[in-house]
Amino acid sequence: VQYRFEDNLQSFDQFFLEPSFAYDLKKGWSLKAEHRVRFSRQQGYSRPEYSQRTTVSLGYEVDVMTDFELSVRNALQYGYDRFDSELFHYRNDLINRTKVKTDYKVFGTAIELSVGLEAFYHLNQEDGAIIDKWRAGFGMEYEFSRKVAVSFDYLFDKETYWERGEGNSQIFAVKFSYKL
Repeated sequence: VQYRFEDNLQSFDQFFLEPSFAYDLKKGWSLKAEHRVRFSRQQGYSRPEYSQRTTVSLGYEVDVMTDFELSVRNALQYGYDRFDSELFHYRNDLINRTKVKTDYKVFGTAIELSVGLEAFYHLNQEDGAIIDKWRAGFGMEYEFSRKVAVSFDYLFDKETYWERGEGNSQIFAVKFSYKL
């Protein structure tokens, strides 16, 4: 579950419900599949907008030092980004996402700090495949137990190619996770 405040911190903009399945492969490799349903409030509209997307990703993590971990994730995402709330609609985006992230586990605590950079390669754009967005961010996660965690993240989202010109978003996210 994730809440986002994009326009300002006094208004609720988006809520995500994102069940996922992750499987650890051999020696730092992992495979993940997730399906996101987004409920968003657009300014000037009283009813929320519903949309969805599906993502499959392959990741690799390596311990750089005792408390540091470096990860690289490549994901193929299909879904809602700009056009339609129907999952299998021809106008939905097909995006390759590549993310590099480092995590720091604060010694003796349940706190983990992170910083990352991600590029979005839009594969089915009308003018041809392009890198149309990048995102940089940092965050903090607190693990209450092996199964329950809460995290707070800041993301700067830069769209470089968009129908209405370039767009920037500053995203403050609060995430709650429960592992089965």
